[in-house]
Amino acid sequence: MLSMNLKKLFHNLDGKFVNFKDYKVEGIVENSKEVKRNYIFIALKGTKTEGKKYVNEAVKNGAICIVTDERIKNINATQFITKDPIKTMHKILQRFYGKPDFRIIGVTGTNGKSTIANLLSFVFDKMGIKNGVIGTLSSRIGEKVIYRGYTTPPATHLYRIFREMREEKIKYLFMEVTSHGLEQRRIEDIELDGLIYTGITRDHLDFHKTMENYYQAKKKAFNLLKKTSPAIINMENLYGKRVFNEIKNLNKKSYGFYLENLDYRIFIRYLSSEGMGVKIEYKGEIEEFETKLIGKFNAYNICASFAMLKELGFKEKEFVKYLAEFKGIAGRLEEIKNNLGIKIYIDYAHTPDALRACFETLKGLLPSRIISVFGAGGNRDKEKRPMMGRIAGEFADIIILTNDNPRYEDPMKIIEDILSGIPEGEKSKVKIEPDRKKAIEMAIKLADKGDIVLIAGKGHESYMEIKGKKIPFSDKEVVKEILEKK
Repeated sequence: MLSMNLKKLFHNLDGKFVNFKDYKVEGIVENSKEVKRNYIFIALKGTKTEGKKYVNEAVKNGAICIVTDERIKNINATQFITKDPIKTMHKILQRFYGKPDFRIIGVTGTNGKSTIANLLSFVFDKMGIKNGVIGTLSSRIGEKVIYRGYTTPPATHLYRIFREMREEKIKYLFMEVTSHGLEQRRIEDIELDGLIYTGITRDHLDFHKTMENYYQAKKKAFNLLKKTSPAIINMENLYGKRVFNEIKNLNKKSYGFYLENLDYRIFIRYLSSEGMGVKIEYKGEIEEFETKLIGKFNAYNICASFAMLKELGFKEKEFVKYLAEFKGIAGRLEEIKNNLGIKIYIDYAHTPDALRACFETLKGLLPSRIISVFGAGGNRDKEKRPMMGRIAGEFADIIILTNDNPRYEDPMKIIEDILSGIPEGEKSKVKIEPDRKKAIEMAIKLADKGDIVLIAGKGHESYMEIKGKKIPFSDKEVVKEILEKK
């Protein structure tokens, strides 16, 4: 079991002790419910509550030291008072759990993070280089899952994950870097050996309030990058182009489809439901290969991954064949095979840009019709709902509006918000079925040979969030159950 004396742990850090006793520390947490005997509790200010409110609970659970920005009266524990508890937390976490001794490649942007991180991990697995992933699906080493929860975990979890990865002797970590993680300073003391910036589109405005705030949060990822390490940036995103021009003194490389003078340019040679042929031009060279992924958005993901591999010093002959083998990840335009003559896809798309990308890709497969099933999350950015409705009206032949993690909102009110964006001339396409299982069943029942059914919004998720409870629900399992009945 890990342990370290308080005095050694806090040596030379800015702040002062109150009621100091040189306890043996056995853990560090920022959630009072996770406190055990001989733990340090970091009392941070959260987005919804104040950590100091939970100090008594933490002490009751066994905390022997509280890190806080002001003295708390009448508690039976040592306190460390500091102006910046988050900075102090990172320092003591590094001392207690140790710093990463592997290379960390960050992936940030609204879309593409999970696919890129897992694609790179797949390629490194195939090349025989031990690696880990931290992201939306899980934090893992190979098939061994270490953590499930936040895409970018809280710092107290992150350093425990790092320690386990270090003990497993990984060489590379591919890490999804979220705007929440950056804004809440979960990763501010971590150095990146590479960064892919896929660009940003409208998302998380319930948290950031404006696109400018969102952009500035994402931009902080570049502060973590070592000076000579590669920054691979999507120049065909408005904010990607802006950040490329604004950041200085970094090893920047551009990628995309159309612009002149890109460092890495990708073309789609052909597209089918089984995959696509792509061509990448770079440094006066051309590489052509086939991939099992489909869609322009996946071509961007492949190009970014290719660029990172090249900039890290790998040769094409080492990795291109493995880029071609990657089949994608759970819930990202994942096809559910069937014998009905229809194609059924589930996708995590829950933003206007992601939904449009799905529709454009599926339209390129020349289906007879597209039948879409989707909703929108409750207690999140409400303005994106009519935008998603408008996009569905543009692309889908039948639209089934349904429930999707309503949280504390009325599901019908969410559906009405989406409906308000669908043009009057397209509203005849719309069917409303708040029960998501019934909505999926309706879509499959309505589908004829040659049609595509797109079930969007939840992807890999295995629950429905309603009034503070996560009720088991999986689009994939529901589809399989319906197909078995048919």
